[in-house]
Amino acid sequence: MTEIKDRFIALIAVIAETRPETIAETSTFRELDLDSLALVELSMQAEEAFAVPIEEEAFQADTTVDEALRLINGRLGVG
Repeated sequence: MTEIKDRFIALIAVIAETRPETIAETSTFRELDLDSLALVELSMQAEEAFAVPIEEEAFQADTTVDEALRLINGRLGVG
């Protein structure tokens, strides 16, 4: 699971234009200054990176990094 978390946080960091170590699992996408367009991009990048279906509206401004990770892990059948 750590590999998945690290890869996902790296994706967020690129889109949010920040360093991965500044991203907490409890951070919401709003707190990371990701707007709706950035969230669509994140969902598409995550879908490609993890080879799982992720709807464009799956990630919302109030979604935390942890909630998004749980969604990805659930689609992967992990944890």
